[in-house]
Amino acid sequence: MERWQRMNVIFSLIGFAIFVVCIIFVKKVPVLLLPAAFALGIAFNCFKTIYKKTPPPGYEQEVETKNNNIPKNKKKKKSKKR
Repeated sequence: MERWQRMNVIFSLIGFAIFVVCIIFVKKVPVLLLPAAFALGIAFNCFKTIYKKTPPPGYEQEVETKNNNIPKNKKKKKSKKR
């Protein structure tokens, strides 16, 4: 779980950095507005994931069973035939 949060922090910072760089050069190359929007979307999504503490996909939390008094099936003893 810690690795998932660290990865989201790194991706959000990279997305924000790409957004800033693209906005700086958007006057010279207007096409950079598209990658800027994409990078901002990635950064926003990662920040949202960090804020809501969303677990990674496929992550199953260990759930304790509340009914611990489940009777186990006892094996029947084999009787010896003579």
